[in-house]
Amino acid sequence: MIEDERGRIPFAVIAILLLVSSATVATTMAPATTPPEPSVDVVLDRIDAEQQTAIRRSVRAAATEAGRNPVIEPANTSAGRAIGEDHTFRDALRLRVYATARQKLAAIERTRGDVRASVRLPAVDPTEQASVRAAIERVELAPADPNGTALTVRIHNVTTSVRRHGRIVNERTHSPRVTVGTPILALHDRVSTYEDRLNAGLTSPGLEQRLAALLNAAGWTRGYAQYGGVPIGNVLSNDHVAVATNAALLDVQRATIGRADQDGVRRLERELGRLGAQEILALRSTSSPFLERALEDASLAAPNEIEGLDVPGRDEPRHIGVNTTASDAFLLMLREPKNLGGLLSYREERSLESVIEAAYTADVRLSTSVVRRSGSRPEPPSAPGSGWTQIDSSLSRSVTVQSAESELPGTATAPWHTLDRFSRTVVTTYDRTATWKKGGNFTRTGSASEAVDVVRVTLEGRHAPRAAGPDRPIANVHDARTGALNGPNLAGVEARAREALIVDQGGKDALARQAVRGSIEATRVSITGKRPEGIREWIYRDLRSLCRETANVTIAVDPRDLGSFGVNPGARLEAKLREREHAFVQVGERYDGVADRARVAARSTYLDLVIDGLERRAANREARKRALSGALDEADAGTVDDVQRSVHAAVEDPLERQPELQGPGGAVGLRVDAAPTYLSLTTVDANTVPAVDGETRPLVARNLNLFSLPYGEAIDGFLGSILSGPDRTNLASAAQTLERAQTYDVDAETSVGGVRVSLDQVVAAKVDHLRDTAASILERRGVGESDSERAHIVAAGLTTWDDTAARAIAFSNGSATTAILAAADEHAALNDVDRDRLGLELDRGVRLALETADARPQSRLVQTAHEAVKSEASGAIRSAANDYADKTVEKVTGGRYSTLPSGLPLAPVPGYWYATTNVWHVDVRGEYARFGVRSSRGRPANPGAGLAYTRDGSNVTRDLDGDGDPERLGTARPVQFSATVDVVVVVPPAPRGVGDTAGQRDERSPGWPTPAE
Repeated sequence: MIEDERGRIPFAVIAILLLVSSATVATTMAPATTPPEPSVDVVLDRIDAEQQTAIRRSVRAAATEAGRNPVIEPANTSAGRAIGEDHTFRDALRLRVYATARQKLAAIERTRGDVRASVRLPAVDPTEQASVRAAIERVELAPADPNGTALTVRIHNVTTSVRRHGRIVNERTHSPRVTVGTPILALHDRVSTYEDRLNAGLTSPGLEQRLAALLNAAGWTRGYAQYGGVPIGNVLSNDHVAVATNAALLDVQRATIGRADQDGVRRLERELGRLGAQEILALRSTSSPFLERALEDASLAAPNEIEGLDVPGRDEPRHIGVNTTASDAFLLMLREPKNLGGLLSYREERSLESVIEAAYTADVRLSTSVVRRSGSRPEPPSAPGSGWTQIDSSLSRSVTVQSAESELPGTATAPWHTLDRFSRTVVTTYDRTATWKKGGNFTRTGSASEAVDVVRVTLEGRHAPRAAGPDRPIANVHDARTGALNGPNLAGVEARAREALIVDQGGKDALARQAVRGSIEATRVSITGKRPEGIREWIYRDLRSLCRETANVTIAVDPRDLGSFGVNPGARLEAKLREREHAFVQVGERYDGVADRARVAARSTYLDLVIDGLERRAANREARKRALSGALDEADAGTVDDVQRSVHAAVEDPLERQPELQGPGGAVGLRVDAAPTYLSLTTVDANTVPAVDGETRPLVARNLNLFSLPYGEAIDGFLGSILSGPDRTNLASAAQTLERAQTYDVDAETSVGGVRVSLDQVVAAKVDHLRDTAASILERRGVGESDSERAHIVAAGLTTWDDTAARAIAFSNGSATTAILAAADEHAALNDVDRDRLGLELDRGVRLALETADARPQSRLVQTAHEAVKSEASGAIRSAANDYADKTVEKVTGGRYSTLPSGLPLAPVPGYWYATTNVWHVDVRGEYARFGVRSSRGRPANPGAGLAYTRDGSNVTRDLDGDGDPERLGTARPVQFSATVDVVVVVPPAPRGVGDTAGQRDERSPGWPTPAE
């Protein structure tokens, strides 16, 4: 190996050179001394602490700002559209936190020597919706505790930068999180819940539920007080609506916020005092803690102490019976049928006479069969040979009939039964001949045969096939002197059936011959048997007992359903009668003779007639329900379903105070800050409510009394399809108005005198028509020898009533017919049957007459008289109401202060008139000029607990980009509400009725329908 050492430097030399070089470089680059400034990490730690403080202060400032001016409705701007509508307040709060934090973080800067640290958030371009939305989404916001008394906020994209000589030496982006003790979410949520409850509707807890309960209770009590004679001209006024609305508002505040506005409570107490003693009396039964507090010192008599008036609860059942529907059906059965050419109408078929006849009638028929045993007719004779032409033919027969007892027919099948049966063998011998011709020659040929037929005949009967009632066997049906009444039953029917279908057709052999030839003339007849003496009276007494029993069948109806058409009494009575039909008919496994069959048929027929009447009542009820729906629709007052929901509205949530808020910093008390504290129907301004800007009406109301008069347009149209036209009213209402007008002298200088005379003349003419109706019925029943005698009987019955109005009312409520019947009985000494019959005819005849135009006065005249009486009495009524606490009941209710008639008769004729109702449709709308909640401070460690949240309708702005020009985010929409309820009052049947008689039918407060204008 050759080694070449040229150009090589020894390794030791190289090592020495490197060591010297490194020492030189180190000496020239090292600083002279160690720097005194902190490291970058220390700067970052210090600026992070300032970030936390700045963000915490930003959250608290944004919460305070959001409480002072909350965004409830977003504006139609880029910023407003970015906020959106689903979580408006929270989104706006997030944006406020972001904008405030960006401003505060931008002001943070740490400088040490040539090292400077700063914090920033991305800028917001308020003209770009996407930019604003991005800012909102960089903020996470959530309650830090279940009650929302503290707030946890996390802000994303916070960037911290460290620079030396302007050059970034460290930068990081992070998402700091802070928790701040501020109850802003709790305040907003409770106020939002309050507003939601104010607009919740009847199906959810809130204002409408409470208002419906309060107004229905007040209307019910005041309506019954009016019915009992208290001079209440306006059962439900807008004053009542305002008081009840404010009481309900305070109740909802207590249930949602935790405390009611105490200034509002005190104002409510003053308003109750302003209503006066009479109003307090009526409101005593309402259920509100604030009304109870205001009324707890009231010392007036309760409504049930007024003249012994017992005011039932709204849920106490009202019992409605079959009543005159039963007697009407009985009277229809007692009418004698008119046989027109053997045809009876449907109602005549169900008369008592027809029913008894049907029970004693049997259908009888012949059932025959012919069986060929052997033989047949002979074949035609053959020609004697070729060329012969037949020119004549004849067939003779001879018939012999023999008994064939061994081949009797079977018995009839139900419902038919065998009355008689027999068999015959019929032998027919045939002899056929034919005459033939051929040229001039004639000849005859013949043939003969014999046919044997067996004829079976059954005489069958079917008892009472057209009689009503269950089909059961009749015991001893053909045995005389057995069963009920020991009557003949159908003992003679068999013999008469044989005579009609067998004997009258030649007897059994002749029938057999006819059967073979197919020429039986009569195969079916109806036979009516002889009826026993006294059967009509016997069944009459049984039906009379059934009539009383049926009339007393009742159902229990919630009066609220009755007045709101939530139940159909006729339909329910019909169903109940059908359920009990078997018990009423009273039939066993078999009838005790034909008389018993007739009795059951009469009962069944009668029940069918009653059920028919109840079906008509049910149909009329449905027609009236449709008419009510139309009246509500025409008046823009909701639907029948709305009325039914209102009367059953019940407060679903408790009225207890909500607990104070409990959070990490301790208890947070709340206080309502509302302006006005009491929402009145009058105009308020800054002089009365400093928070109000200008003038405003915080509450407006509409109160429609649907049936203020019993002869007004609403009722006339309502009953027009049932009675005699929309321009006439019922006699009871006219008579009641005349009775009130009679308290004024004709010669007195009042507006009543002249119209009273006219009304008296009209009502007297209607009474005369009813007198004539009663006299005609007396004539039809054979009472009295002459017209003058019958007129005297009617006059004798009416002597109890000494003036026109009293007699008209007596005819309207049915007491006049009872008195006329008594006078007729005294004059003619009627027996029980005739007395019953006459009473039924008088009752029904007068009721039907009351429905005709001849007994119904013109609405216009009656209403004119009503207005005149109301005008004269209104001042006295108001005076009596104001002085009610110092007057006795007798003084208040006596004379001309009595209330005028009003309301809707649920059935407008006696016997069906089981109640009078009225409906008030109430709409309220309101707006607070300012509504807010203030939180009390918590522990010293939690100073942020003190906060105000206020909604006053102000525009909400915020400078998002720091250019000094704020952007509009939305509005702090004021707390607004609207509620609609219906009030139904049902009182017993009486001409006075219930309703507003001294006020407007459609009472609207100033400013309706828009509050705050």
